[in-house]
Amino acid sequence: MRDFDKPNDINTAEGYRDLGNKLVIGQNAGYDALGTALKLELPAKSDLLIIGGGGGKEISTLQKFSDKWNFKIIDPSDKMLKFAEYWIEKENLKERTEILQ
Repeated sequence: MRDFDKPNDINTAEGYRDLGNKLVIGQNAGYDALGTALKLELPAKSDLLIIGGGGGKEISTLQKFSDKWNFKIIDPSDKMLKFAEYWIEKENLKERTEILQ
């Protein structure tokens, strides 16, 4: 497992997301498929637990499928949770999201 809290070349939330988009082919389609499946299966108002969601990609994608979903993100990395906080603020998800380390 990579320790994101150690110094490395990933310094911004945008940089981390761009790297993921380049390295994981079909990543966006996978998240969209997950969002569609969850929308079909979950009640309209639901609470989603995202383990290891510090990068923020999961909530950025899943929040588009329902404005009644709330999110709890758990990640061991302080740096990754800061990236998630960036996206939470940028996408106005503060009232719907809780972060735990």
